[in-house]
Amino acid sequence: MMMKTKRNVFVISLIISLTFVVLGFFGLADLIQWVVDFPDAFTYWVFNNRWFLMIVGTLAIGGAIYLNLEGKFMKKKYMISFVALYGLLFMSSFVAPSYMMFRSQHQTAEFIDIAAVQNSYLEGRDEVIVLNINGDARAYPNKWIVQPHIAGDVIGGENVVMTYCGLSHVAMAFDSSIEGKPIDLKVMSQLKNNLVIFDNETKDPIPQVYGSMVNSKRKLNALSSTVMPYASFKKLYPKGKVFLYENTNIFDDMVYLMLQKTIYSDGGQYDKSTEELSFPSIKHIDKRLHAKEQIYGVDVAGNSIAFTKEYLVQHGGVVKENIGGTIVTVKYFAEYDFVDMYYGDVPQVNAHGFNNGVSVGKVAHYNKMLWRVWSNFYRETEVRS
Repeated sequence: MMMKTKRNVFVISLIISLTFVVLGFFGLADLIQWVVDFPDAFTYWVFNNRWFLMIVGTLAIGGAIYLNLEGKFMKKKYMISFVALYGLLFMSSFVAPSYMMFRSQHQTAEFIDIAAVQNSYLEGRDEVIVLNINGDARAYPNKWIVQPHIAGDVIGGENVVMTYCGLSHVAMAFDSSIEGKPIDLKVMSQLKNNLVIFDNETKDPIPQVYGSMVNSKRKLNALSSTVMPYASFKKLYPKGKVFLYENTNIFDDMVYLMLQKTIYSDGGQYDKSTEELSFPSIKHIDKRLHAKEQIYGVDVAGNSIAFTKEYLVQHGGVVKENIGGTIVTVKYFAEYDFVDMYYGDVPQVNAHGFNNGVSVGKVAHYNKMLWRVWSNFYRETEVRS
């Protein structure tokens, strides 16, 4: 009778361990999204309960191993295979996405002077994200921030953090505190081809595109950034600094090659010969623009507009919009090849953000975001094309 009870406990332990680790894999592993598209709420539930799933699942597999050593309920080779499968799923779901593959640089980012940048590593045509606060400027090369996704610094006396999603092709900068309390951002996963981060202090998930915490509903303060060629950054901000990220081991190199294949190579996320995204998880199809058209998006009080570069060029490089009762000037600076957005009717604003010697407030917006991703998150968006 005792042996039968142990066998039942052994089987239940196997079922619990496998169930919990599979839930983690389905909820948190990026790769599964190539095959199955689960509701976002499921992923957030798994993330919020990940420690419970990890601890109970691991205790269950440990108990099963112990009982099998006593009762020999499963052949050794099958038990080893089961444990190996558990370990693989555990690493793929609970460990790899956040802590091994994409290591946040929120507290450890390194910046170098322009003079220290080697042209062989960063060319003038390479795209960089630019954040300028009180005349203190930083450039975040796409190809260097795409792996850590997150880089923090004190810029112009303000503690800020830049986030970048290669799948969406969008950067969002935020204050490094919310309601007076510091935040420490790390990578959680991606959903619907957009980065999901989380605050390591509160463990609250944050979809990058919205910049708001899922559990507490608190919203991060977004800052305006721009995207331009590195050559333009050097001309505009000769004293600026450049974010540097270097791979330190073979695992980093493997992750970078995976990103190159998924995002930049033929057939990847930016290849306009196809409208298919690397992760086929967006079911909402808005055909007003090509899926991979890179738009400049803005959302003011729930009113959103997407601009194409061609539209801005056709209108002389500058347009004025009334967005939810707020006047916004959208300007394309052809000389430097970037778009910025400003509060008010300021068509003469210059590339440094000054109008008649007065600094103009900038509108936080989305630079060159892929249309299909934008139109999925902002489904009521207007289009200027």
